[in-house]
Amino acid sequence: MNAKMQYLMIGAICLLLLVTSCRRLPVAPPTVKPSITPTPRSTALPPIPTSIPLGTTSNPVHIVFVVSQDNQSQATPDSNATAEPSAASTASDLEKALLGSTQINVKVDVVTSDADALTALCASPKGTVSAAWMGGLSYAAAFAQNCGSAALEVQRGSGASANTGDAARIISASADINAVADLAKHTYCRLGYTDMYSWLLPSLMIHNAGIGESDLKAINDYTDASQMIDDVVGGKCDAAGISASQFDTLASASAKAAVHSLQQSVSVPFDVLVFPPLLPLAQQQELTTALMAIAGGKQANLLKSLLNQDAVVAASDSDLSGLRTFISGAGIDLAQAGN
Repeated sequence: MNAKMQYLMIGAICLLLLVTSCRRLPVAPPTVKPSITPTPRSTALPPIPTSIPLGTTSNPVHIVFVVSQDNQSQATPDSNATAEPSAASTASDLEKALLGSTQINVKVDVVTSDADALTALCASPKGTVSAAWMGGLSYAAAFAQNCGSAALEVQRGSGASANTGDAARIISASADINAVADLAKHTYCRLGYTDMYSWLLPSLMIHNAGIGESDLKAINDYTDASQMIDDVVGGKCDAAGISASQFDTLASASAKAAVHSLQQSVSVPFDVLVFPPLLPLAQQQELTTALMAIAGGKQANLLKSLLNQDAVVAASDSDLSGLRTFISGAGIDLAQAGN
């Protein structure tokens, strides 16, 4: 290769290097300045109402007592006895005694009928939680309606004569009346249409025997149980209803020999304390223990005008199953009672 050609090649290489070194480098895009995103404020949720604990000052446990004129008269059996405090005057003292024993705030409500007590008990799910003392028949209705369970019973008498209830007995001195079914076309005597043992319970037995009230010849009302017994013996009453204990106490030896029993009911409790399911078990147990202690202790008068008790004793639904069987056997729909 001659010298001229070499110079040309060297010049070309130098020119190429010069052009390459002069190329513009790519420009990086401008950096975007980050913006500040505001932190959202938390919004408070609407308040959710909370239930007030049962047994507090603002939400006391109610206990309903049935007090009638009969209760008051039984509490003062004779003119020489020391008068018991009235139901109204003892209610506040009983509330204080229960609070001191259990730390549970209790409101004592006094009503005049078992129907009112049953209504209050069964209304517990609506807001006011109420336990109730009620008679045996009303207890059976409360059980049938799933309103509550038995916890306590009233006991009257002491020792061998202590009882928690009484039975109804239908008696007759007539030779041609040997069963309840024989009462058709005969005169029946009672101590009023509202009396438990001479009519309400016997009417169940009469109904169960297939006899209606219209099948009886007549129904005579008495105010004196002793006179009624005498009239059964004398034939003025073909049959009569009476409590078993009352007959055993009032009837003379000759009267007992002259009459015979057609049928006797199961023992029906004087009064049963029924607790609603909404009342916590711990509070049920505390109130049960406290009421038993009050009824049989130095503060017994706080309950005397309300229950006419000598003591209160534990009870359960299983203990009272015989009563419910007796009532259902008469075809009475207790689930509808009080509705």
